Amino acid sequence: MAKHDSRGRGSGSPYIQLHRWFLDCDAWRALNVYARCLYVEIKRRYNGKNNGAISMSYREAQELVGCSNKPIPAAFRDLIEKGFIKQERRGSFKGTPFATTWILTELPQDEPERSLVPSKEFMSWKPDGRPAKKKTPHAESVHATRLERTANLTTARLERAVSTPRAYSEASFSAIPCTPRAGTINIPYTGSESCPELIPTPSLIRNLQRNGWSKPGREQSIKKQVSEPGDSSGFLISKKGGF
Repeated sequence: MAKHDSRGRGSGSPYIQLHRWFLDCDAWRALNVYARCLYVEIKRRYNGKNNGAISMSYREAQELVGCSNKPIPAAFRDLIEKGFIKQERRGSFKGTPFATTWILTELPQDEPERSLVPSKEFMSWKPDGRPAKKKTPHAESVHATRLERTANLTTARLERAVSTPRAYSEASFSAIPCTPRAGTINIPYTGSESCPELIPTPSLIRNLQRNGWSKPGREQSIKKQVSEPGDSSGFLISKKGGF
């Protein structure tokens, strides 16, 4: 058995105690690495009777944690907001300078007034309900972003891949979104909510004519309307033989 002195204290070397229930609480698990390291350094200065008089300045914390001065203020704020520490006396440079003193809510307060029961505000802290952001590899995160930005387009492409055969036919042509089922179409197509407006081009007309589409009568006026950049809303094309 370990030996104890007249006050009931052991003769072993000092240590820092972190209980399992303390490490498993929601507030501790929500801390980042800087706040956790800072808390350990503050508790390292607790000697069993100075809770409320534990001094720790930003500059000291920076040296002990081993980081720049940027994350230290945020780490202090995080520990305060989640209820791990409380500020007892604010540091000052006037007269005799002194650092800020802190209270560990995990332990009973010793100074300036003694309290037998620790407050443990951190045990009542709960997340705000927002789900944590899932950390994904770079490629997966880019893919997810594209899906969100083009949700409607992606859905339309999936529907076409499922419902449309590889070889297009007259039957499958009518199943493609934005293709009217009538025997004739007006070019340019005025469009709808699911399909933008179609603008005819000379290459489009040539492809249609090669596949058996033509305009009834006055073919020269058709070529003129297509070749000239302007309004070609009166351009009508029909398929030979109909459906």
